[in-house]
Amino acid sequence: DTHRCRKDDIWILDTTAGNFVDTAASCTSSPDIRVPENTPKKSVAHKMWKKLKQKGTLPKERSFHAACAIDCGRSILISGGMVDG
Repeated sequence: DTHRCRKDDIWILDTTAGNFVDTAASCTSSPDIRVPENTPKKSVAHKMWKKLKQKGTLPKERSFHAACAIDCGRSILISGGMVDG
């Protein structure tokens, strides 16, 4: 999504935010994600992606990328971007 590529942004992808994710299929190499036809794509993306505020020291490297699972196993934390040097 073009709105999620700003500097110093951290977004969390909540895979359970929509009831359209087939959890059995999401554990395979080709997940079967079904979006109901009457659901606008913007509202689906808005539900699944949440922006987090950063606290503490910001990264000093020119670019950084990371991903990890949240302890509950239902969400993935993805961070990345470019930092002015």
